[in-house]
Amino acid sequence: MATSTIGSIFTSSPQYLPSTRSVACSSASPSVSSSLASSFTGTSLQRSFPKKKKVVKISGKVTAAAAVVTSSTEEIKEYVRPSWAMFELGRAPVYWKTMNGLPPMSGEKLKVFYNPTANKLVPNEEFGIGFNGGFNQPFMCGGEPREMLKKTRGQNDAPFYTIQICIPKHAVNLIFSFTNGVDWDGPYRLQFQVPKGWRNKPIDFLTRDWQRS
Repeated sequence: MATSTIGSIFTSSPQYLPSTRSVACSSASPSVSSSLASSFTGTSLQRSFPKKKKVVKISGKVTAAAAVVTSSTEEIKEYVRPSWAMFELGRAPVYWKTMNGLPPMSGEKLKVFYNPTANKLVPNEEFGIGFNGGFNQPFMCGGEPREMLKKTRGQNDAPFYTIQICIPKHAVNLIFSFTNGVDWDGPYRLQFQVPKGWRNKPIDFLTRDWQRS
């Protein structure tokens, strides 16, 4: 099954093979949600979505998921980065890179690449692909998906999409999904290296510290 509407999260071992799972929304405070939103580049799709019923559809799915799906990040296995060739050929949906070539680290910048061909998510005719994610939690509550930047590759190759992310210093992971306005692909989880002073701290401690900052 290529894409999924919101339902239940199923577990799998760490992989880069195509996978489609659903997302849930945790009870983050407004201040945390606004901090999350400011960390992502790209236009909010609140205005970009078609004015028919697609926005209502998406909000309805997320609300339903929050009621039935646990928000535990333990259920979402870490995504292992594939080779660029696997990503480019559409055999893996997600690729990422950092500014310094090292693994993702708190306080640094991260670029996420998405190839919708891998899971047969058909881009929206108006905005392409939207990105939505949260730090230390399964979903960015209260925030609309962000429009990803389209990268055209030529006549014979389908485009892929990118988004630039500034990782907060208190973030230990990023959980994210992709949408065309109707269907979702995700969630995926990336684990970050954190400064020594914050290692082995529980996520709720980091979230409280983040909220106070």
